[in-house]
Amino acid sequence: MPSHSIGRGALAALLLAILGSDQLTKRLAWRHLDPAAPLSFVHDTLRLSYVENSGGFLGLLGGLPEEFRFLLLTCGVAVVVIPGIAYVLWRASLPQSTAVAALLVLGGGLSNLLDRLVHDGRVIDFVNLGLGSFRTGIFNLADVGILCGSFALGAMWFQRGVGGGGGQGPGAGSGSRQ
Repeated sequence: MPSHSIGRGALAALLLAILGSDQLTKRLAWRHLDPAAPLSFVHDTLRLSYVENSGGFLGLLGGLPEEFRFLLLTCGVAVVVIPGIAYVLWRASLPQSTAVAALLVLGGGLSNLLDRLVHDGRVIDFVNLGLGSFRTGIFNLADVGILCGSFALGAMWFQRGVGGGGGQGPGAGSGSRQ
């Protein structure tokens, strides 16, 4: 029995929810958004704009040769994401918060990986946010999961301290180092 209050079934359901919501919204974007005519909402704070991204997050690495992009963004992601999901789902001692944050990252990665496999190396992106002249790049729900999970993991790592002695948590400054 896992030491955390969330079981494998709940973690698997979370993974499926991440995957399903991202794939559903991408399918809706593919069917209903015209790449030449973005939709604007809330005084142009939200734009829905269909693009197929051959690069990584926000188009990074999109200018690399196709073979290298395939090795890095498809094969490389698969080598990390698939074993990572198995590890999170079957590691009983993993804290609940860590498991959830890791699945946000891994589930988003898996959904974008599926896109690359189905869309000839491209990922469907469609959301753009902005205020005034400041705008984000175009992204999708998988990217939101990846970012939120990454920030959460980073915050947990920072809170727990680097290498066991760098944090301000319980026992910090107790004078004993092991």
